[in-house]
Amino acid sequence: MVSELDMKGIGKNIRILRQNHKMTQKQLAEATGLATITIQQYERGIREPRFDNLTRIAKALNVSPIVFTIPGLEVLSDEEAEKIKNHVPSKEAQLLNEQLQKKNQEGLELFGHLIGTNNVLLLLDAVSVMNSNGIDEAVKRFLEVAEIPKYQHEDCEPAETIEISPLWPDQK
Repeated sequence: MVSELDMKGIGKNIRILRQNHKMTQKQLAEATGLATITIQQYERGIREPRFDNLTRIAKALNVSPIVFTIPGLEVLSDEEAEKIKNHVPSKEAQLLNEQLQKKNQEGLELFGHLIGTNNVLLLLDAVSVMNSNGIDEAVKRFLEVAEIPKYQHEDCEPAETIEISPLWPDQK
């Protein structure tokens, strides 16, 4: 989990990079598919950005997501800021990112087919306001409900128990 101090630093860096790109909060929101209020809350350090949203923001600003974690980003020279802005991930990182995006898209399509697109949208909307602890708790409860026979398909065999690990290793 990101500390409040880190959240404020990440938010400050989002604002700095957005302003360096001469974008408004609304323009960044449109470029990422996030709500303007979400961008505002990230920039003020009120709300913790999930990694997938941080990645969307980084892509819109043409930087690596790691840039948001650099303390004192505002004191970089124009030349250093330009290097960060134009950072191109390694070929390996690009390939891994493409594979993850493809896997996520395929998984989302299958999930939507199984439970219905409207239900997927409702779940995604609910998850979008949760922090990492909330997401972990929601997954645990989802799995608990799946173990109750009255909610299972008649021809369904019980699933194997899966160990749930936190989204962030340092989280308990």
